[in-house]
Amino acid sequence: MSTINGGTGLFIGSPGKIGPKRSIRTMYWANNIAPSLPKLQAQVLISLGLTIQQDIATGTRHGDWLQHTMEHLPQDESVLFLDVDAFPLSGDIVERAFRAAEWGGIFGVAQAANHLDPTFIYAGPMFLCLSKRTWNTLGRPSLRADDEFDVAGRLTAAARDKDVKIDLIFPNFVAKPKWAMPNGNCLGIATFYEGSVFHLFESRALPNAQAIFAMVAEAVIRREPIDFIKLHWRLNSVGNQLADLAYAKWTRTKRKIARRAKWLARA
Repeated sequence: MSTINGGTGLFIGSPGKIGPKRSIRTMYWANNIAPSLPKLQAQVLISLGLTIQQDIATGTRHGDWLQHTMEHLPQDESVLFLDVDAFPLSGDIVERAFRAAEWGGIFGVAQAANHLDPTFIYAGPMFLCLSKRTWNTLGRPSLRADDEFDVAGRLTAAARDKDVKIDLIFPNFVAKPKWAMPNGNCLGIATFYEGSVFHLFESRALPNAQAIFAMVAEAVIRREPIDFIKLHWRLNSVGNQLADLAYAKWTRTKRKIARRAKWLARA
């Protein structure tokens, strides 16, 4: 695995935000994610006075990467895991997450795996904070997906068994609802959790992923209000979806042309 935005070592950001015993990390596959997404994610974190370690882990399963990271995490460190298509909307939620982890708890966004157990709500790995100490206390539960739990789901089950505190934040706006949650909430494309965390979802398959992600990221970077109506329209207007599909197709074509030109130049 390789890293960008700072190398493979410990990430230290602004004083009081990310210190020597804290790190923020994500992973992605270089061959199936738009290059703009990790760049924008890093820019959002930088705008909040934070830094992130972004591992290029092409071919590595998400759960395997989480497991490997926890196994090699220093004993006195806490980590905030992010999906590459997710980011905090303020530094306050990051501080809140780390404080919860450092007090021995688990902090995350509420997630439900409808293909396994739609009634089980757990701390999803798209924004998940815990300490190495807590993971050890829980018996180092697997973070890999299996027939019973989705990625990181077993962590919440282990925490409940041992009465470890779990802080969850729930969706309060979804631009394009897709999956029901047992408590009446729902998840979907462009999900916002209590005005504090954004997760795009399905960024690998969404034709207009770059445009939607950029809309939210640039608003955070510029300290501007997020235009939720425009976001909803971009995801649900048929005409606009067709325009986004055409743009995505043209973007892919330009990349193919650039790769072909590079190959011909070498030849």
